[in-house]
Amino acid sequence: MSNSVRYPAQFETSRLQALGDPPYLEPDDARKRYAEGKSLRVVADGNPPEWFLLVSPNRHRFTLTFYAPTGTPIREVAWEADGVGLFCRRIIDLFYPDGDPGGRVPYAQVLSVTQQISTDGVIEVTMASPVGDDAFHEAKLNSVDRYRGAVPGFGGWCALLVASAPPALERFGPHAPDSAKEAADNGVRREGDGAAARPAHWRVSSSVDDIMRAVDAVAAGAPTATAVPVLSRGAAHVLPLALRRNGDDDRSADEQRRRMDVLAGEIRDACEHRAGQGIPVGLDGSDDSLGSYAAALRAEDASEATFWEFGSTNAVVLVRQRDHGDGVSDALSVHVVPAGWLSPRRDAPAVGSVNVGWSWKDISDQRAGADT
Repeated sequence: MSNSVRYPAQFETSRLQALGDPPYLEPDDARKRYAEGKSLRVVADGNPPEWFLLVSPNRHRFTLTFYAPTGTPIREVAWEADGVGLFCRRIIDLFYPDGDPGGRVPYAQVLSVTQQISTDGVIEVTMASPVGDDAFHEAKLNSVDRYRGAVPGFGGWCALLVASAPPALERFGPHAPDSAKEAADNGVRREGDGAAARPAHWRVSSSVDDIMRAVDAVAAGAPTATAVPVLSRGAAHVLPLALRRNGDDDRSADEQRRRMDVLAGEIRDACEHRAGQGIPVGLDGSDDSLGSYAAALRAEDASEATFWEFGSTNAVVLVRQRDHGDGVSDALSVHVVPAGWLSPRRDAPAVGSVNVGWSWKDISDQRAGADT
């Protein structure tokens, strides 16, 4: 791995070219930026470069991207400062069954294995495919020591490079899917059965893409994948995504809340990609036009709700609940409801009271029914 580096003023990640006038900073100028807590770009000296490091302001995040000799990205690793040092939060390994494209292509078009790591030892691994269903697995790590490192001093990038380096796997061609599965299996080093749902913390065992496929199926009145629970509430359908119960220690609670935030952000991004920017649902009771649905959200202690219109008949609502009853302190779900419940421009069926409540028991009962 190359230890000779340069410091681009800007870096174009599609063409892997330094930009600016001059395109590269002098080492003393780069050192000053790093000491002052400004953003910094570091690139291996080569054409194309073997790797690129982006340091965010205040050294909060260090993101490394590794490239094949053709300039095709093969791995991205994100480290974040946590007050002790650096913690590796995310690893994305990329595989190309159709061969090396010779450069960057949208992630949605390649086979990827994403590891989301938490400081409490929970790891979420998603293998996403542009064709077919994704695979999701949650497990408990024996130790997170391998995901910790020191904040590097200026020029001391080597330890971070070694800790982040991609494993020797076949990334291109017909064996790439087998390599992706190997990467997913290697990412989960657990003790016990971490994939089993735990009453204190639960997250649906599906990727974001599969969750959105379930949303589409519900909207179309078609069957959904059994991994995504769907609770029918009359004209409303509730897809529970995650919950956290009271009683966890502070660190675990913070990490569980963070995982829920990440999942909510990914669902929000997927909806915005499909239907543009979401519209907040008024939960203060001032918007009477929302009627029974807004009242139902308030009754379930919804702290935030955002909706998107999917077509002319359905609205998809991302709902966050905090300090809910039954010992639940955080919950996340998606609702599929008639668009007219949220938009006066749309027709809606007549509705009296609306129930969009759900609990751990609902999930357990539905699983038990699926098993039988």
